[in-house]
Amino acid sequence: MTERADLISTGELAKRLGFTPRTIQRWRERGWITPAIVAPRSGRARWIEADVREQLRRVDLAEDDGE
Repeated sequence: MTERADLISTGELAKRLGFTPRTIQRWRERGWITPAIVAPRSGRARWIEADVREQLRRVDLAEDDGE
C-alpha cells in the first residue's frame, strides 16, 4: 500500500528530477511514466519519486535496445 507521505505533486517531482512540470506532463502523455494515483475529482496526479526514476530507467533501456 502506498503511504501518503511518499506521494508528491507533479511540481515537486519536476523539481526533484530537475525538469519542468510540463516535461513531466509530456512524459506522462507519451506513456513513459505513470502516476501512483490520480485524484478522481481533480484528475491531479500524485507520484512516488523512486517509481518514476525506475520507469525512466526502463524507457532509457528500451531506447538503448532499439525499441
